[in-house]
Amino acid sequence: MVSVGDTYFIGRLGTAPLAGLALVFPLIMLLQMTSAGAMGGGVSSAIARALGAGHADRARRLVVHALVIAAGMAGAFTILILLLGPGIYGLLGGRDETLDHAVRYSNIVFAGAITVWMANTLSSVLRGILAQRLIRRICENCAVESYLNPDQIAALGLKVPVERRDSLRVRSGEGCVSCRYTGLFGRTGVFEMLDVGRRIRALINDGKDANEIHHAGRIEGMEPLRDAAVRKLADGVTTFEEIIRVTADSE
Repeated sequence: MVSVGDTYFIGRLGTAPLAGLALVFPLIMLLQMTSAGAMGGGVSSAIARALGAGHADRARRLVVHALVIAAGMAGAFTILILLLGPGIYGLLGGRDETLDHAVRYSNIVFAGAITVWMANTLSSVLRGILAQRLIRRICENCAVESYLNPDQIAALGLKVPVERRDSLRVRSGEGCVSCRYTGLFGRTGVFEMLDVGRRIRALINDGKDANEIHHAGRIEGMEPLRDAAVRKLADGVTTFEEIIRVTADSE
């Protein structure tokens, strides 16, 4: 919650406001650790156990219960800090102008404690994010072998040694009665699954953009949609044209 921007802005106001922020910081960290760590970890593990046991209804009830608990804890945090905050900051060494700034900043932050609790609870509930596409299959009655040309290899972003660029074997359909002369018959799915673990959850809580989260997901082992589709091409399931058509918006 206390970002570099907050510290810079308050520091520009003077020493007393910055010292007031320093007094509030331990309680802000307590808010984050209880809502994201203690509560968030419990919610995440409980829902994971319910889903792992195949109890989807129980998992949904746990989500509702978690949100109710989060709302109650947020209310308790807000009331306690608004009532006891001045005394706590005084015990931490706050005096006069510094104490006044600490109380003002604290009242603003903890009046919105419910948003922090809800955000951290919901991010703990989130187990994963799935993107999926339906891709058309090559007709088995008229399938023939062919090779990718250099332009197609470049379009797919494949890193292939020069000596192998003329030997990437794929399949396509010539067209027949079974597929109504399209060369394609039936569909299959390609999937991109982002597992929301600790690293991804931290990025979501910090408000990072989609590109940074996607990059972190790849580091964590996520297979992008385009890569999953290319595997279908390598396995002879679909065509180059289908991959470009279906995954164009995922790049």
